[in-house]
Amino acid sequence: MSQILIIEDSITDATKLTALLTGLHYQTRIVDTRAKAEEYIALKQFDAIITNSVLPDGTYQDILRFMNRRPNYGYVPIVVLSHAISSSTTQKMRLEGVKYIFQYPISNTVLEQMNNAFDYNVAYSYPSELTGIIDMNSTLKIHCDKLMTTQLFDMLAEVLSNDKQQLEQSYDTNDLDTINHILDRLEGTFQCCIVPALSLAHKNLYQELKETSDLSSSAILFNIFFEEIERFLTTYEKLRLQIYTTL
Repeated sequence: MSQILIIEDSITDATKLTALLTGLHYQTRIVDTRAKAEEYIALKQFDAIITNSVLPDGTYQDILRFMNRRPNYGYVPIVVLSHAISSSTTQKMRLEGVKYIFQYPISNTVLEQMNNAFDYNVAYSYPSELTGIIDMNSTLKIHCDKLMTTQLFDMLAEVLSNDKQQLEQSYDTNDLDTINHILDRLEGTFQCCIVPALSLAHKNLYQELKETSDLSSSAILFNIFFEEIERFLTTYEKLRLQIYTTL
């Protein structure tokens, strides 16, 4: 059974969320501070994290940073509840890696939206990195039109197929200049097509290579990045036909 961590200092809101998720057959763990959340995240693997945007001892960004330092949390979606939501803050949160954003108070409408989101994920089992451009509203519509979404992912798949081969060749020949050039180009690509797990693997490798010129010391990060590329390509190929048939 999937397990979800709820970080919420309001007992009333935490109770509402627990009732909803329990009804969808999720197990939940409730904490009321960032510090307690980090203790649990360090000890246990959760399948999703729901957090208040502002906590007594921090913010959702602290939770994101803590998760990003833990490789096993690269695939885990984070859901943020906020009292103030605008198009700019929503875009900012998504670029940071937030999957869904909901607005307080937790009304029946918000609960219905969350129900659709979690029920959708169970029904279709879309991995988090392929739902980065999905917007959340009462009917879970694609953020832009579906054709544009598939075009973006098609573009990313083509770019990654070519760049993965070049990166592997450059790594074998210790060609750091070519590697940095490819990673630099991919940074702009990931800004257009949000793929959280893959983007995180790219960011970690890119930052590492900025600090060292020894490719052998970055072998683990290279392997993780290559695995994430392969995972995206394999998964998207399976889903591509299904996505196009819904246009």
